[in-house]
Amino acid sequence: MENNKKLLSPFQLMVGTYFLAWGFSALDRLLIAMLFPIVLPEFGLSFAAGGMLMAAMALAYLVFAFIGGILSDKWGRKKVILPSVFIFSIGSAITGAVTAFGQLVGIRSFIGAAEGSFNMSATAQIAEEAPPEKRGLYVGLYTSAFPLFASLVAPIYATQVAAVWGWRWACYLTIIPGIILAAIIWFGVKESKRFAIPQAAECKVSWLEVVKQKNILVGSLIGVFGMIWLWSWLSFGMSFLVSVKGFDTATAGILLAALGAGGFLGCFLLPALSDKVGRKKPIIIGPIIGFLGTLAILQLPASSFGLLAAALFLTAFSTWGLAPIFLSVVPSEAVPAEWCGSGIGIVTCIGELAGIVIAPPILGMIADKFGLGTAMFCAAIPLIAVVIFSFFLRETAPRLVSKATPS
Repeated sequence: MENNKKLLSPFQLMVGTYFLAWGFSALDRLLIAMLFPIVLPEFGLSFAAGGMLMAAMALAYLVFAFIGGILSDKWGRKKVILPSVFIFSIGSAITGAVTAFGQLVGIRSFIGAAEGSFNMSATAQIAEEAPPEKRGLYVGLYTSAFPLFASLVAPIYATQVAAVWGWRWACYLTIIPGIILAAIIWFGVKESKRFAIPQAAECKVSWLEVVKQKNILVGSLIGVFGMIWLWSWLSFGMSFLVSVKGFDTATAGILLAALGAGGFLGCFLLPALSDKVGRKKPIIIGPIIGFLGTLAILQLPASSFGLLAAALFLTAFSTWGLAPIFLSVVPSEAVPAEWCGSGIGIVTCIGELAGIVIAPPILGMIADKFGLGTAMFCAAIPLIAVVIFSFFLRETAPRLVSKATPS
C-alpha cells in the first residue's frame, strides 16, 4: 500500500531529475552561442573566434566525458554526477562576470568539463537500469532534454532576458535551477543498483577492450559526421538567421525554437521507434531527410517564415533525433554492463572531437571568407557519410536480436 502512494518510482524520479539536469546543462552550454550576435561585437570577436570558444568548451567536455565515464564505471554514477551538476551551475553564472575573451574561454571550458562527466554517468545509469526492451525509449527521453532546452528554451530565454536586463543576467539566473536540481539529486536520487554491492564497483574496466568492439568503432565514425551538422547549427544557427536571412534576434530565436522542437521530438520518438524496428534503419533514413532539409533551409527566402520553421523542425527531427541512438544506445548495447559508461564516453568523445572541436573553427573561417551560407552547406555534406557508415552497424535492438536467436 505504501508503494502505491508514491507519485514516482525511484527509477522514474532518477530519469525525470536527470532529464531536467541535462536540459539545464544544455541551456548553459548553448547559452553563449545564442548570445553571439550580442557578445561577439561587444568583445570585438570574429565568427572564427566564436567557433574557437565553442571548440574549447567541447574539448573539455570530451576529455571529461571519457574520464567521467570510466570513473563512474569504477566508483559509482552518483559520485560523479552530483559534483558535476554543482560545478556547471556555478560556472554558468560566473560567465556573466567575464570581461575578456580569455576569461570566457576558461570558464566555458570549466563548464564543458563538468557537463561531459555528468552526461556520460547519467546516460550510463539510465541505460543499465532501464528494461532492455525499452532502453531506447528511456535513453531517448533523457537525451531529448538537450534539444528541448538548448534550441527551444535557450534561444527564447537568452534573447528575451538579454533584451530586458542584458546578456550577463541571462547567465547569472541559470544558477537557480542548477542548485535546486543538485539538491534533489543529493537527497532524492539513489545510486545505481549495480553499485549497491561493493564488489561490483571494484570491477576493472579496460577501455582498450571497449574500443575493439565493432559497434563502438562504427558508432564513433557515425558520431564524427553526425556531430558536424548538429553543432554547425547550434554554434552558428542564430548568426545565420540574423546575418544571412536578415531576421532580428527575437525572430531568429523563435525560428531556432522550431529546430529545438524538432530535435526534442526526434530524440524522444526515434530511439523509441528503434526499440521496435532496430537501430540501423532510422540512422540510414534520417540523414537523407536531414541533408535535403538543410538544402531547403539554405534556399528558402526570409519571407517564407512558415516554410523555414517547418524545414528546421523536420531536419532537426530526422538528424538530431538520431543522436541518442548512435551516441548512447548503440554503445551501451555493444559492451557488457560494467563497461557501459566507458563505451558511451568513447563514442561521444570521438564524435565531439571532430564535430565540435575541429569543425566549428573551420566552419567559422569558411564563414568569414565565403559567408555563413557556404559554411552551413559544407556542414550538411557529412550527413551522407553517416548514411554510408550506418550500413556497417551490427543490429543490437533486443527485440530483433531475440527474434534472430534460435530458441
